[in-house]
Amino acid sequence: MASIEYVSDSREYVPAASLAARARRARLAQLEEPTEQPEEVTLAEQAELVEQAEPVEQAGPVEPAGLVEQADLVEPAEPVEQAEPVEQAEPVEQAEPVGKTPPDAPDGPAVPQVNDLPEADGGQPVLTVAPPRRPQRRWLAVLAAVAVFAAAAGVVAGRYMVSPADVLAQSKPPAPTLITAVVQETVLEQTVISRGAIAPASQYSIGRGKLLPGGSLTEPAGGDEVLTAVHVHAGDAVDAGAVVAEVSGRPIIVLPGAKAMYRDMASGTTGEDVRQLQEALRVLGYFSSSPDGQYGAGTVTGVKQLYADRGYDSAGDAPRNEIVFLPSLPGHVTAVAPGVGFAAPQVIVQITPGQLNVTSSVAMSQAALLQTGSQADLDLPSGTFTGVVAAKGAPDPQTGMVSVVVTPDEPLDYALSGSDIRVTFTTASTPAAVLAVPLSAVSSDSRGQQYVIVRGADGALTRFPVTVGVRGDDLVEITPVTPGSVRAGDTVVIGG
Repeated sequence: MASIEYVSDSREYVPAASLAARARRARLAQLEEPTEQPEEVTLAEQAELVEQAEPVEQAGPVEPAGLVEQADLVEPAEPVEQAEPVEQAEPVEQAEPVGKTPPDAPDGPAVPQVNDLPEADGGQPVLTVAPPRRPQRRWLAVLAAVAVFAAAAGVVAGRYMVSPADVLAQSKPPAPTLITAVVQETVLEQTVISRGAIAPASQYSIGRGKLLPGGSLTEPAGGDEVLTAVHVHAGDAVDAGAVVAEVSGRPIIVLPGAKAMYRDMASGTTGEDVRQLQEALRVLGYFSSSPDGQYGAGTVTGVKQLYADRGYDSAGDAPRNEIVFLPSLPGHVTAVAPGVGFAAPQVIVQITPGQLNVTSSVAMSQAALLQTGSQADLDLPSGTFTGVVAAKGAPDPQTGMVSVVVTPDEPLDYALSGSDIRVTFTTASTPAAVLAVPLSAVSSDSRGQQYVIVRGADGALTRFPVTVGVRGDDLVEITPVTPGSVRAGDTVVIGG
């Protein structure tokens, strides 16, 4: 009875006789090769291989174990009926010779050759075939990597992809809520905010030995005189006998007196201006006689001493361009000419006899709220100073602005003259702490009754009538019509 072998690679039944013939031909080809000598198989080894092939009788025709099933070719056994692919047995001829392990076969013992095996009953050799190859593990690794990548891609796509329904849900406006504020108890002030310039109430502009009603600290006065020195700075105090500047090497001396220095005075000059000079010299200790208005020897001596103590020569005369009388001393310097070494300007020094004030311009409608004595806060670089409204001017017909003068409670630094600062006027204030809410919390009904809406602890909204008072700092004073209906700390609705 012939043996039928199940070939795992081609999955077909092939008669053992055909395989044996092919094996013999392969064996002969190997014997003809001079470089390789086939390994002889002893009878003991053949018997051992036969014993190893016994499980062939227990294998089914299609089991993947790759065992050989023995069948009788003479009898049309059932396995022969399933061997339809016999006509496609050509791949079997391309197989490696029986008895040699193919290069890509898994590790294991070589398949024994057909002609080396003992014959079974019936004279037919028994043939065994190696088990079918196992699937390559690298394909499993590739499939696992693909699965992991697909899972990661799904997670990423799920995180960043948004459905139209999600977009619509996210674009919906939030649920409406109430905007509320807390009722405060505070002192309210109604204010007017403006800008102001620091300037003296009165100011003397000193030129080359004369007082000027105005003029420029930089424009030349004309002529060939040069400003050679300025001995004072802004903010300095100036008293009788001070040398404030020097023009072409000659001093400008400040003396007290209401009458202007309009002429040169020398020995023999008489008049009230001479008497004024003698009085100034007497105050400084340079004239001991009683002033009589006669420019005599005592006056000449006093003038010489005045100049000498200040480092200048004098013949005893009083030149008009070197002495300046000021109606009020002491005073303070508010500005000086910057161009030392250049042509003498029209105004060399500006002096104020009093303290600095703040002058502000406010709209006519706001000025009506200001009264003489109203409080004002002055924001200075060194801090906040207080003052009072000293005077209001007439409205400007072109701009409609009103000039308001503020006198500081404390003297300001004269170096601040000309500075621009913020001024806050207080037009009204409550005498004590009052209930106050934001202005938007107060509403009016159709009858003109003002009210606020209070939200209770349980969320209930209740309307309470109120009257309003002083407004200030975005707050307004309220007084409940029903006493105690609105208290400090209550929550009022301002919007929503």
